[in-house]
Amino acid sequence: SRGLGDVYKRQIKELFEDSEDKFKTTIKSIERLENFDAAVEYLIRNEAKEYQWDMNTVVVKELLKIIFRRFR
Repeated sequence: SRGLGDVYKRQIKELFEDSEDKFKTTIKSIERLENFDAAVEYLIRNEAKEYQWDMNTVVVKELLKIIFRRFR
């Protein structure tokens, strides 16, 4: 089984151009929001646009899953 660390590393590499700082800052910003929908909206307006994410890729869906769990 893949460790959680591997998933994070992949997201940082593929979604944040290997910037762990940018990843951490993004997560911190999201944690201040009130719910999952607000978090998704934030990502779409900011990181998804900046890094030109394809929202349908597995790596983006994995990130959304992790974020979703934080708001449950």
